[in-house]
Amino acid sequence: MDGVPTTGAAADVSFVDMLEAQGLDADEITAGLIDRTGVPADEAQRIVDVFTIPIEVWIDADDHVRRITVDVAKSMRAMAEEFDEDVPDLGSFSITVDFTDYDDASIHVDIPDPAATVDITENLRTILDA
Repeated sequence: MDGVPTTGAAADVSFVDMLEAQGLDADEITAGLIDRTGVPADEAQRIVDVFTIPIEVWIDADDHVRRITVDVAKSMRAMAEEFDEDVPDLGSFSITVDFTDYDDASIHVDIPDPAATVDITENLRTILDA
């Protein structure tokens, strides 16, 4: 990518694994889904359990992520199939983010003190409780 050799990997990442990798509790997310939408508990648990995110990651020799692609259409089709629902044809709907300029000396990021970082868990709870 941009003349840089990369290696790609692809996986279907479960929603539960994604939450746990971020330090979030899948049971809390399920409870928020039930409270916010009124979906029965067993259906909410099934949604959380079967939802996967098809993702591709491309990495260079310096372990820099160069590209991430999420296949939204594939994920939606899989959910619709699991629940025996019809889903409109989404074609090839995906999100791709390219990362470049790793060697640009003008770009500087100050890493914040861990005590000053935002707790995404609390923010997610606030959103789900809204």
